[in-house]
Amino acid sequence: MEADTQDPFDAVIEIRGHPPAWERLSQWSSILFSSQLRRGIEERPQIHALITSMILGMSANALRETKEAFRNTGTLHLFAVSGLNLSMLAGILGQILQFIPISKRLGTLIILPTLLFYGIATGFGPSCVRALVMSILVLGIYWMNRPAVILNSLGAAALFLIIWDTNNLFHVGFQLSFWLVLALLIWTTQLCHWIEKPVLPDPLLPKKLWSPFQSHSATCVRPFSSALAVTFVAWLAAIPWNLFCFAQISPIGLMANLVAVPIAFANMALGFCAVLCAPFGATTPILNRINASCAEALLQFIHWSNRLPGAHFNIRPPLSKKPSFVAFDLNGAPCVLLTSGNSHCLLDCGSRSQGESVVAPALRTLGINSIHSLILCRSSSDSIGGALPLFECFHPTHIFDSPLKSRSRVRRETHDWLNGIASPVSALAAGDSVALGKDTRIEVLFPPRDHRATFVDDKSMVIRWETPNFSLLYTASAGFPTEQWLLQHTQSSKLQADVWIRGWHAREETGSFGFIKEVRPRFLIIAQTPSRSPRTSQSSQPPKLLHETVFLDQKKTGAVFGELHGTELKLRGQLESRVDRSATPLQQNALPAEHEVPPPCREE
Repeated sequence: MEADTQDPFDAVIEIRGHPPAWERLSQWSSILFSSQLRRGIEERPQIHALITSMILGMSANALRETKEAFRNTGTLHLFAVSGLNLSMLAGILGQILQFIPISKRLGTLIILPTLLFYGIATGFGPSCVRALVMSILVLGIYWMNRPAVILNSLGAAALFLIIWDTNNLFHVGFQLSFWLVLALLIWTTQLCHWIEKPVLPDPLLPKKLWSPFQSHSATCVRPFSSALAVTFVAWLAAIPWNLFCFAQISPIGLMANLVAVPIAFANMALGFCAVLCAPFGATTPILNRINASCAEALLQFIHWSNRLPGAHFNIRPPLSKKPSFVAFDLNGAPCVLLTSGNSHCLLDCGSRSQGESVVAPALRTLGINSIHSLILCRSSSDSIGGALPLFECFHPTHIFDSPLKSRSRVRRETHDWLNGIASPVSALAAGDSVALGKDTRIEVLFPPRDHRATFVDDKSMVIRWETPNFSLLYTASAGFPTEQWLLQHTQSSKLQADVWIRGWHAREETGSFGFIKEVRPRFLIIAQTPSRSPRTSQSSQPPKLLHETVFLDQKKTGAVFGELHGTELKLRGQLESRVDRSATPLQQNALPAEHEVPPPCREE
């Protein structure tokens, strides 16, 4: 079993167990392989990580900066330990064994344990296990002097893996890998013949009668036709999974794989040779330096391909409804996506790690390729740190921030970086507004330009979004002082909203009943309390609500999606069932509208 936590403070490791023997062997062998691949290129850690990832598989934190470029160009499969790696290793061993006077059956018995040891070194990843089962079946049949029928071996491998774990049938990797191999076996040969037909001579003409030009043409066209056919068939067969599972189409993948796969083939061949030649002293560093040059060329090509216009674009999966807004669950840091037509606005963006691992993948899944506006409502690192990775991925047209000064180092560095690339940050204060789409407008209610506050949460912006069908109020981490200022300086019609999304103030009370009665929300979405917040006892108490208010706690719902069905707004929690406007709030969390609870004192 596996348990994931959002913050290191959410869990404590009481006892560390001892891993099985094969896991200890896997850790030892992977460290050994990595150390051999580092010899001679110690001063180039990124290139070493690239080579190691292609041979041993990419770890979770490897190549964080370049992984996005490989994904966008459709070449991320180079880092999955699959049949390409195993066939490469088996081919190298087969060439070496030709110089040794042994039978082919004995050579098979040498290759199979080597492939098994390589699978252990890579940690037995899912793609490696599938390729290893297929290799064992094919080589085992070859060892028994039986003709190997690839389609039969493919079906037997799939059947064995399903019997071993029936859930494999529902894994995207299992479906995609076996479907791609099947598609390659069925269509590649026919497509190769179709590509070669205009170039090759008449098939009824004997090869002895071919002219030198025809012989050279046939020699040159066959590798090219094979590579083109394999690339096109794999790209075309993967389109359904790209649409429904990965939400991305990469037209550049056709051209990128034609160049990247041969270079990666050379990288893996040189890497395997470097490991096998480790006992021969200076041979391994020489091979590693040559390999590093090839890996550098591959990396530059991938980055160049990723920057081409139209190289890739995100697409919303078919049959999925486009949400009007999304309230992300970022462990205490509110973040909201607003959508109007083809225009999108992001209110806050989480920390850097959350922007890279949560917000950016979610935007890609929703089919978003660019952001119209990014409004940084809070200046703390857990709300503004994700601005840089999101800017690199989605290139927001406008970036807005509060006019109030802040001592935040992350905010200062973010502004300096954006101003350095000619994307200045504009200030928004109370009374300013930003158009989103044709018929919606985002209005800033707080803070005013002359506002004075010492605590960072008292400077957070309050945003109201008005649409033809509903209104949304976003108060970020505003607390009791901000709520009182809004009650005194803002019209009641400006505060009323159908949806209210709020976070937590680090010191003050948040969401007084007097403010709730003024807003009169149909839905109240409350972000999780930060894990390290000292106010956990208060956050465990549900807020006092009006009878008509539906309470959604993101501790239970996760992210919340707001969807319009006609003119009716319905909310859907990522972890809970759908609720709509006619839903009745929990009675124990509600108070009658006429019984107002006095707001707490500042000392409270």
